[in-house]
Amino acid sequence: MRWAFAERSVRVIILGMKFTVIGVIHLLPLAGSPKYNGDMKEVLDRALSDLDALVNGGVDGVIVENFNDVPFFNDSIPSETLAAFVSVMVRIRENLPDNMLLGVNVLRNDALSALLIAYAVSADFIRINVPVGAVITPSGIIEGKIAEVARKRKLLNAEHIAFYEDVMVKHAWQFDDYSIEDWAIETEKRGLADVIIVSGKRTGDVTSCDTVKRVKSVVNVPVFVGSGVNIDNVRDFIGVSDGAIVGTYFEEGGRSGAPVKVERVKSFVETVKSFL
Repeated sequence: MRWAFAERSVRVIILGMKFTVIGVIHLLPLAGSPKYNGDMKEVLDRALSDLDALVNGGVDGVIVENFNDVPFFNDSIPSETLAAFVSVMVRIRENLPDNMLLGVNVLRNDALSALLIAYAVSADFIRINVPVGAVITPSGIIEGKIAEVARKRKLLNAEHIAFYEDVMVKHAWQFDDYSIEDWAIETEKRGLADVIIVSGKRTGDVTSCDTVKRVKSVVNVPVFVGSGVNIDNVRDFIGVSDGAIVGTYFEEGGRSGAPVKVERVKSFVETVKSFL
């Protein structure tokens, strides 16, 4: 199993693909969460089951996030949650094929913990929901802390860990009336984004294809679709974007947070391949 850090940049890897499909593992509530039931084995078993479905379904990579730890902190997660997250990531790393990408997203915007987890398990990228600027969210006001995270990445000599950064992230509202093009440029230039993610308003909401095109037209890094991609609309995004992060569609009944079903993953991946 690959524990040594990857020699090539993730940017190079994904640019070598026509359309990258990254599946999401929505972890069950972790230790410290109000909904945690006290059974870390159940958390691990579900995570490995979802991983198995995604791997056998043929995705190019997976991203793991503490989706069920609501309500989210607007800054750092507590140490008990971080420890639980790491314990699951170690097992996922051990069971992930060497040729697949591995990412981490610590909600709501704890990019520093995500980076440390990624460093510990030799993951390829982290997702940063609010890399620059400031937004209003159900968790309160969240400010971008890319300066701190980028410096920590440099200090750790971990620049192989890519930054996948949202622009006008879902479940958030801007303070200003700047266009998404404006924020995309700032995210790339001032946020040091390796990949930019464009999403709908909420988890599972379909992303506007026109919005993806607008972002793609002003940046020089890959652009991924971050929500609402399904077997019926994925063709619209192929050629317009460089890939998609797919969670809800892969889950049973298309319900966010339900178990991943391998049949849904396989049919989606086969559909993508048919359009390439």
